[in-house]
Amino acid sequence: TRPPPEPGALAAAMRRPAFWGLAAVFGLIWLGHTVLITYALTLFAERGAAPALAVLAASVVGPSQVTGRLVLMLNEHRVGNARATRLALLLITLAAISLWAAGAATGMIFAFAMLQGAGAGLLSILRPVLLADLLGRRGFGAVSGALAVSPILATAAGPSFGAALLHWGGAGAVYAACLIMALAALAIGIILTARRDSGAG
Repeated sequence: TRPPPEPGALAAAMRRPAFWGLAAVFGLIWLGHTVLITYALTLFAERGAAPALAVLAASVVGPSQVTGRLVLMLNEHRVGNARATRLALLLITLAAISLWAAGAATGMIFAFAMLQGAGAGLLSILRPVLLADLLGRRGFGAVSGALAVSPILATAAGPSFGAALLHWGGAGAVYAACLIMALAALAIGIILTARRDSGAG
């Protein structure tokens, strides 16, 4: 068999805190995102939305993901990767707050859908550039593949995790867990990107 092109690159990357920080950020975000999208109609109904309104709000998530990506591509030179990452994580945190607030104002489910979609869309295209920025390009393929394990496992576990939360504590447990995960990811993301200005990305 052919030897790997850069022996030891993955092991070296996995010894760095930034690798595990990125894995935590994307794992937390994709776990929360999968829970929220899987049970969106249930959660929207619990917030008082009629079935048709709930379906309409849920349909906003996908277009918002595309919009978030387009806005970043049009402004990437002015925003920078570090600032865009913090913005995306903030949007997802605000989305979780909006969904909780929808108990008082049902229309907030649309704010949730737009914020969640935009934040997730941004993060999906920021992952490879963040990896390169924080860990370098040595062994990029192997490191990227290893880093992808976290969000893949989180996505697979999301529906079961969400079901367990609903069974254990109802919709309130879902809102609380997703907000905590978003806040944790935001805090880790801020630490990871703290030394990167908008020019360096």
